[in-house]
Amino acid sequence: MDSMIIQEILISLYPIIIITLIMLLSRFLLVRIISTLFEKGMISVGLKVTLTRIIDTIVIIVVITSVLQIFLASLVSYAVIIIFVTLVIILFYYEIKEFTAYISLQLLKY
Repeated sequence: MDSMIIQEILISLYPIIIITLIMLLSRFLLVRIISTLFEKGMISVGLKVTLTRIIDTIVIIVVITSVLQIFLASLVSYAVIIIFVTLVIILFYYEIKEFTAYISLQLLKY
């Protein structure tokens, strides 16, 4: 009886495991391509960091959305929006801070 319950749980987790593995492999390949472009001098450090953060954000959102879709299908859209906003604030805090400081200096100039 217990083995049946464990099998049911594992069967319900298969999509999560598959999506997570696909997203991690995609992230690895994309970051590798971006690093190669950076090493060849085709993109700058700032663009490399920004693209890597965007890819990380997308991977995290897709994995969390797939988990939430399986367990909490009715609340997924609200949870994804909250998670996305939180991740953007955390990952891009310094860029947002620098941009607002730049805008403030430009406004003070005029």
